[in-house]
Amino acid sequence: WGVSSLNEFESACRERGVDIVCIESIHGQETDFNSSIMKVRQTNPELLVIISHQIECAALLRQIKETGWEIPIAVSSTNYSNQVLQLAGEAAEGITSITAFFLSEEDSDAWEYAQEFKKRAGYIPTVHGVFSYDAVGVLCDAIRRAGSTYREAVFEALKTTENYEGIAGLRRFTQEGYVDRDFQVVQVENGRWVLRTIPE
Repeated sequence: WGVSSLNEFESACRERGVDIVCIESIHGQETDFNSSIMKVRQTNPELLVIISHQIECAALLRQIKETGWEIPIAVSSTNYSNQVLQLAGEAAEGITSITAFFLSEEDSDAWEYAQEFKKRAGYIPTVHGVFSYDAVGVLCDAIRRAGSTYREAVFEALKTTENYEGIAGLRRFTQEGYVDRDFQVVQVENGRWVLRTIPE
């Protein structure tokens, strides 16, 4: 996942004329990232991008703050979660990310789902729980439209899914079969994720 995410990130940067001044790999079992932080810091970047999962991201954020390095930080969408806020504490303040789902009390369906999820699981769902829930909904919708549970019929119905209204918003598929999602920019402000952009 990390390698493919980095490859996609590098490709997007090249297309947009963004220079990457340093790439530093970390391993999931690492706990001390200070040498990596110092190596990257010496290249004097304008922005630090962290592509990782939540535990590593939180540890990196804490150790970056401990060094006194003040730099804008963007984190991969995997880190849009309350777990990062809890683990990183004040070190998460100001970080930016993207998400295809933003949980808000103003979205009554999503909020009701999240509260039921929390009641059963003991924590607020991340995007992964929401996407899994919607995936089952998309599958049920395809079976209904196909009028069959026969594999080929369901597959053909899935390919024609357009604007399925799930918890995380509208769902549609590309010709290659990938989910085509709208993303929003979120940022940590006063210890909470807040929405910075709204998709058109």
